[in-house]
Amino acid sequence: MTFIPETHSLLVSAAFLAAFALIALVTLWQVRDLGVYLWTASGLAGALYSTVSAGIPFGPLEELPLLAVLIGATTLASALCKVIAIRLLAGLDPHWRRYAATWAVLAALFAITMVFGISVSSYISLVSIGIALLVGLFVREAYRLGREQSLGNAKLLAGMIGAQAVLLVVVGVFAFVTGAGALPDPRSTVPLAIPVVFGMLSAANNGVFVALVLDVYVKRSREARAEAIALESERSRLAERERLLADMHDGLGSQLVSARIRVEKGQMDQPQIA
Repeated sequence: MTFIPETHSLLVSAAFLAAFALIALVTLWQVRDLGVYLWTASGLAGALYSTVSAGIPFGPLEELPLLAVLIGATTLASALCKVIAIRLLAGLDPHWRRYAATWAVLAALFAITMVFGISVSSYISLVSIGIALLVGLFVREAYRLGREQSLGNAKLLAGMIGAQAVLLVVVGVFAFVTGAGALPDPRSTVPLAIPVVFGMLSAANNGVFVALVLDVYVKRSREARAEAIALESERSRLAERERLLADMHDGLGSQLVSARIRVEKGQMDQPQIA
């Protein structure tokens, strides 16, 4: 089994996150949907978080509490980006103000913990728990989308992300309670399989998201086509009705007027009138 430094493991994970987020963006580029852009931004923010946590390019995060606060706030925002993305995809109100307020409160609360002398490692553990709780909102919205629109991909995505969120809560709580380091130790090594598995999870998440977006837009396209056909059918019926009225006015109507004039002039006998 191949072992690599723990910091390198984070860099490999960051590379996977960034790569698959960009692949999703390129794949769905023609969709031109804000939700896709937010999903991509969330993935890139996760890659940035992993890179900075590995000590690149600013050095060990333990020695940079202000940077840790900034990175934590950015990562919380990235989790909310996923929530807003799924709401936009479902055609719901994105609740910009509500989620902005949620982010501001959480970021402020976590930043205050640094004032009370909490270590950067413990701060990162708290942020991980906060991220998992926000991801829970995403799971709820994705599952609701799948249930209301009968989209299996949405339910699958909710289940996958939900399982990862639960794992993140368990790890974050364990690291905070036991005081275990939530940040990497450059002297320790981990199996290469760990970041590879993380990359596979990232690929699966992005793959299901891409499939979900395509399903939603195919469904919308079919609904729009059905509405267009119904509208065209209604227009045809109205046009036929107008044509019949015009025929009655120009044909039967004119004949009745001519007959009345002839009757008034005495040019028609009783049988003809009948």
